[in-house]
Amino acid sequence: KAGILELDFNESIPSASFGRIIPLQNQNLVDLNSNSSWMAGGTGINSTTVVFSRRIGNQDDLIKFDVSGSTAIETILFQPPNNTIIGDMLYLPSSDSYVTVEYTGPRVRHYSSTGTVLGSASLASIGQSAGIFCYNGEIIVPRGGGWDELYSLDLTTMSLSLLPETD
Repeated sequence: KAGILELDFNESIPSASFGRIIPLQNQNLVDLNSNSSWMAGGTGINSTTVVFSRRIGNQDDLIKFDVSGSTAIETILFQPPNNTIIGDMLYLPSSDSYVTVEYTGPRVRHYSSTGTVLGSASLASIGQSAGIFCYNGEIIVPRGGGWDELYSLDLTTMSLSLLPETD
């Protein structure tokens, strides 16, 4: 059965422990027997809502799940442009928008909550990145192929700046 793994985090240690597996209400959302179907790039919205990208054939979409009950109830939010492969994503509550790292391009894209592209930046100069995260309000994109270089993403200009090394 397809489901969402819920972990319980203890930030004081820090550690994570098994919470539960929440079965998907619609088991046909992902074909578990196919190499061209998956869910990835999960991001939390609040304590009862999570969003994942889903790949089916040549098309990705973003799906919001309500995980407050015993099953994960889905709502498809939007589909990015054709042949987009989303590697990871980040939800920005201040603007109710999403930032995705996409293997196609490779690029990073900023979407409104309804799927309107608000901005896009090429990742060709740093390589295909598989991650994106936020730290102290700054959007960070690691260099493709490693975590030895981190870049800050400015959403206003959709530009990347190499962050200085820290110990």
